[in-house]
Amino acid sequence: GADLAHKIEGTAVKEFDHSNEALLELQNGGVDATVIDLPVAQYYSTKHPDQHIKFMAYPNTKEYLGLAMNKDNKALQEQINKAIADMKADGEFNTLYKKWFNVDAPADMPVVLEFK
Repeated sequence: GADLAHKIEGTAVKEFDHSNEALLELQNGGVDATVIDLPVAQYYSTKHPDQHIKFMAYPNTKEYLGLAMNKDNKALQEQINKAIADMKADGEFNTLYKKWFNVDAPADMPVVLEFK
């Protein structure tokens, strides 16, 4: 988020190592806004409704998250991908997403593991 924040004219950017530090600074009034991952913002807002935090989705920056496992374990990769596909198909994925982030999972959200 820092690269994006530096592009906004007229802003003083304060960088943090972790999103929880940025959110604490926001909560304490040390900053006016923060740029963090949308799921983190959504989760924070469900846990701190008294803060009246407003957040907006910014265009996808194409940042990907990973899951560590042995790259030679193709069977495990297939099992995890199948479990994710099954959860998406029967609605459980969206149910869990909504539970933790208080919004529906994006329809175009890619959730597939690949070894590179």
